[in-house]
Amino acid sequence: MSDRSRRPRSLRWAAPAVAVIVLMAACSGSTDDDDAAPRDDATTDDATTDDATTDDATASGEPAGEATVAVEENPNSVLSAVVRVESDTPSRAGLTAVADDHEVAIAAGESPSEEHELALVGLRPETDYEVSVEAVDEAGDPLDAGDPIAFSSGPLPGDFPPIELEADPSRMAEGLTLLSLKPWGAPTNGQPVPEQSEDRPSGYLAVVDGEGFVVWYHATELGVLDARQVDGGFMYTYDDTVVHEVDLLGRLTNELAGRVATDIAPADFLGRQRATAEATPMDTDSAHHDAGPIPNGNLLLLSTELRELTGPPQCDEDTAEVTYPIISDVVAEVAPDTGEIVGEWSLADIYDPFERPGEQLCIIGAPFAPPNYFYPVEEARDWTHGNSVVLDEERNALIVSLRHLNAVLAIRYQDDDDGPAGELIWEIGPDGTLPLEGEPSYYQHAAEVLDGGEILVYDNGNSRPGAAVGGEGDPPYSRAVIYEVDDASDDEGEWSARQVWEHRLDNEEGLPVFTAFLGDVDELDNGNVLVTHGAIADDRGVLSARIVEVTRDGDTDDEVVFDLRVGDGTEGWTVYRSERFASLVPEP
Repeated sequence: MSDRSRRPRSLRWAAPAVAVIVLMAACSGSTDDDDAAPRDDATTDDATTDDATTDDATASGEPAGEATVAVEENPNSVLSAVVRVESDTPSRAGLTAVADDHEVAIAAGESPSEEHELALVGLRPETDYEVSVEAVDEAGDPLDAGDPIAFSSGPLPGDFPPIELEADPSRMAEGLTLLSLKPWGAPTNGQPVPEQSEDRPSGYLAVVDGEGFVVWYHATELGVLDARQVDGGFMYTYDDTVVHEVDLLGRLTNELAGRVATDIAPADFLGRQRATAEATPMDTDSAHHDAGPIPNGNLLLLSTELRELTGPPQCDEDTAEVTYPIISDVVAEVAPDTGEIVGEWSLADIYDPFERPGEQLCIIGAPFAPPNYFYPVEEARDWTHGNSVVLDEERNALIVSLRHLNAVLAIRYQDDDDGPAGELIWEIGPDGTLPLEGEPSYYQHAAEVLDGGEILVYDNGNSRPGAAVGGEGDPPYSRAVIYEVDDASDDEGEWSARQVWEHRLDNEEGLPVFTAFLGDVDELDNGNVLVTHGAIADDRGVLSARIVEVTRDGDTDDEVVFDLRVGDGTEGWTVYRSERFASLVPEP
């Protein structure tokens, strides 16, 4: 048994002896999944229960009927199984999987049926379980579902990153942590290089429990960025061009593809197709960094566009006028069933690159990096580089993070009495429209709106004045930061922003943690903040990630109560975002 896959690498704070994951009834239907991870080992063969009488019985002392049970391996993950239940009368069925030190319970669904497919998920690696099915008829009387069935989960994939956890269960927010993992190749001249190989996945979604065990994963052939839990599974941006949804068994259930994946550049550098033939096309170029549902049921996502723009030279050209191929961001609202674009907000209609060139207008990006590979043109300029968008219903605003403009901004979502949709309302940043008390963010990620209207941001800190990597000045640092925005007055001249909280993390050498790209922040249900330092480079350029949960109340302010590390310096790994949620299948 592999110590690496069976146990957390370290768990030095107190933890409960048994973690119980309570789930609801699972999936129905079956679809193929191109993104399945290869299965390296064999677990228990399919098995069917014997016809045995259970202790539960009707008032007459006999079961109300019989149910047969089969436990099947899931080809997409060794940490789950498909449990099929057939009964001779309409029934509701749930199950329990019990190991020596772990238990998973899946409650019965609401709809009676003679056939059930239950997703047995939440298993720990290389663990022996006894799976028992409980089935009742429409009157609530138990059926005879036979004896428990043995099922053994397998080891994590051989290329899975090492994960270490220190946690204080009494003070951390309860639940599971979702990670979007990406492997990286050996650095070139100290610079990290993305892993590009036909022999291994280019990304994983992984779910880690509160004791550091991986209890769910999904391998993706191409890269994965933003990921979040949705009803019945997970949604994620795939290769910066497609939105995928998978169920709990890792089966593809929905796919929305922009024009890059369907027309402009349908294959990656290794010839792998970015979208399947069943993908629903979207009338927008890409779906990068961020995509998620909003209250009306539509999806809000970031896309891109390419414009040829002419103006005065910005990059020391010896000419009176220049034309640049500019890649800028577009916020799109999409109907998930049809791919119809029901709203678009172009950042090139808000800012002018010749008046606001930002940090990267004069830099020609690497051809393998998004969004440069989206468009087959030379010297395309990644001008705005948006990386997050959320809907702030209270403000009627879209809150957008533009990394290369050092800007967190509010755009009017719909026409209202104050102006038209798409108009800039305010901007927080070194060149922002709001007077700021405190420090602005630089090259930031993941702006989100808190319940009180404050803006929580992951401030990467690139190009922060006075800080430099390996040079003169203070060492650079990344941080979580909260800004309070006062924009209630009818007089915009009275609007302002104020920094009200920040958190910085030091490493073992006492130096500030700095991640030059990637990163995430989330407020948790208990008021703590989950901070994802997603790409920490060591002195060789090898990447790792560190996800910490910190308090921010009273005299325990800023204490780390959850510290998860991905990677051990032997191979590069990053985490774009992390999410905390209650269970693999949320309560209805």
